[in-house]
Amino acid sequence: MTLVQTLGDVELGERIRMTVDGDSTIEGEATLVDYDPEERLRVEIDGEEDSRVRRDVRADRKNGDWTTPKVRRYTPDQGDWAVRGVVTDVRIEER
Repeated sequence: MTLVQTLGDVELGERIRMTVDGDSTIEGEATLVDYDPEERLRVEIDGEEDSRVRRDVRADRKNGDWTTPKVRRYTPDQGDWAVRGVVTDVRIEER
């Protein structure tokens, strides 16, 4: 199963642990899952103490292939989403 398929199967409330660029770990609860196997994947993750900070993982389908899933972070003072890294591994915690 690909990273995109694994993330697309995530259900709201499940805990996700992702390895980013080989050594960083990002984890939290899935609060939004937007997966269309023909177009896009976006999973928003809650897990930081500051509720104004948002994180998600995103990939898009282009010319029949998926782009590499990337973790992004948004804070109100940034003005736009910033890419934090490429996802290299995903673990979904058992319910």
